[in-house]
Amino acid sequence: MDYKGYSEEYRVGADTGMPKSIKWLLIANVAIFLAELFDKSSVIIGLFGLTPHDVVTRGFVFQAATYMFLHSPSSLLHILFNMLMLWMFGSELARIWGTRRFLQFYLLTGFIAGAFSVLVMPGSSIPIVGASGAVLGILVAFAVLWPDRKVLLYFLIPIKVKYLIMIVVAIDLIYAFARPGDSVAHWTHLGGAIFGFAYMKRPVAVEFVRGRLLSVRRRKQVRKVAREQHESEQLMDEVDRVLDRINEVGINNLTEKERRTLERASSHLSKKRR
Repeated sequence: MDYKGYSEEYRVGADTGMPKSIKWLLIANVAIFLAELFDKSSVIIGLFGLTPHDVVTRGFVFQAATYMFLHSPSSLLHILFNMLMLWMFGSELARIWGTRRFLQFYLLTGFIAGAFSVLVMPGSSIPIVGASGAVLGILVAFAVLWPDRKVLLYFLIPIKVKYLIMIVVAIDLIYAFARPGDSVAHWTHLGGAIFGFAYMKRPVAVEFVRGRLLSVRRRKQVRKVAREQHESEQLMDEVDRVLDRINEVGINNLTEKERRTLERASSHLSKKRR
């Protein structure tokens, strides 16, 4: 399907019905946000927010998967903006890709965005929360498919999506380098944008990885067949020796080991007939 041929100005989010994947993500994020409001000691953010230092020193890798469902309880705009962007730019992708592929992309983008932050600033003790990394990956994917689609910046200024993403990425780059103490989340955004772009623009790389995995699987199968064939040949050689013994001394005078050889051969032949 030629997705790029399907472009209308100012058409984002709105369509008949909300995709299930978007609905599930909205419900999950809002429900967890409400739980955070009642968590006066910030235990949820402390445990499930992404703290690079904890990931590196304590092995809290799970935080790279949980942080994207948390938002700052002190800022309603934080979750509202992220969920609005998720709905606006994610709905159309979810309809085209389907529930499974969209959720895989969203979760993988968020995870890699978090991992990117840990890689860039492994010593940071500032918890990262928010779906911005995954959402920015969605925005990039949207911009790759429909670069000339126009949206209303601040609901007032018409702007093409490709220029919008350039502005957003530029702002994150500036803040990432200009504010070292406050740059962790900006690296998360950039990680999501980078992965989103790589996912959309490098299908050859994806096919290469898939091909390598298939190649490894084929090599394992070839080695397995060769090993089974070698074992089968060894077993047949042993059977031949046992048959020679039967001709010499009779079947009743076989040793226990020789009898087991015949039993193994019988079992082996039975399996091959199945």
